[in-house]
Amino acid sequence: MRKYGVKPNLDSYRLCLQGCARASDGKTTDLTFRELIQEKDFSPDIRSYNAAIMGMARAYKNIAMVEDQARDIYLHMMKEDRVVPNVATFMAVTRNLVINGWWEEMEQYRKEIFSARTGTKLNVGAYNRIMLIYSKAFPVQAKRLVAAFRAMIEDKIAPNHQTVQILENALGWQARKSLLLQTGNEHVSSTPPLRRLVSRAGGNARQEAEGIRMRLHENQPYICTACGLYNMANALRCGAC
Repeated sequence: MRKYGVKPNLDSYRLCLQGCARASDGKTTDLTFRELIQEKDFSPDIRSYNAAIMGMARAYKNIAMVEDQARDIYLHMMKEDRVVPNVATFMAVTRNLVINGWWEEMEQYRKEIFSARTGTKLNVGAYNRIMLIYSKAFPVQAKRLVAAFRAMIEDKIAPNHQTVQILENALGWQARKSLLLQTGNEHVSSTPPLRRLVSRAGGNARQEAEGIRMRLHENQPYICTACGLYNMANALRCGAC
C-alpha cells in the first residue's frame, strides 16, 4: 500500500490487527499497534484496541510465565477518555485468565469495564466467561459462581447451553439441575443449537437457504464465542472476529 503511495487509514490498521490476532502473531501486532498510536491524522478506536488486545492474548497465552502484554494495551486504552471499553474488550483481556483461574484479576477488569462511567452492560457471553474463570480457580469458587449465575438471571439475561455446561462441569449435574429449576430455566439444554448448512448456490437458492437459517432457533440468542458479542448471523463467530 505504501509502496504505491496509498496512505493507510484507521480501517487499514484495524484489519491488519485483526489478521495478526487470527494468526496469533504478537510481534507484528506490537509493531502495527505502535505505528497506529503514532499516527497524527487519527487515533485508535475501540475495535482497533480490541483487535490488538486479542492479538497479544492469543500470542502470549502463558501469562503465568511471561508478561501479560494484552494488559499493557488495555491499560493504554483505559487512559483514553474518548474510548469506551465494551464486552469484546472484556472477553479479549480475560481470555488467558481462564487457563489459570485468576478470578481476582478478572473481577478487577469487571469493575473497570462494566462500570457506571462506561455504561457497558454484561451479556450472556460475559457472564459465561466470569463463571468459567470461577470454575477454573483452585479451589473452585463455587459461591461466587452461583452468585454470578443468579446475578445474570436478575439482569433478565437468559442462560444458554454454555452456561449449563459450566454449571455442570463445576458443580455437578444435581446442582446444575437445581439452579436451573429454581430460576425457571429447566428447559435450557447443554446441547448447542442445531445449525443448518447454508447453500453455496447463488440467487434464489441462496436467499432461501439464508432465510431458513435465520428462522432456525429464532428465539435463541447467538453469542460469538470469540468476542462475546450478540450476533444473529452466526452461532460461533461474528463478522468482527
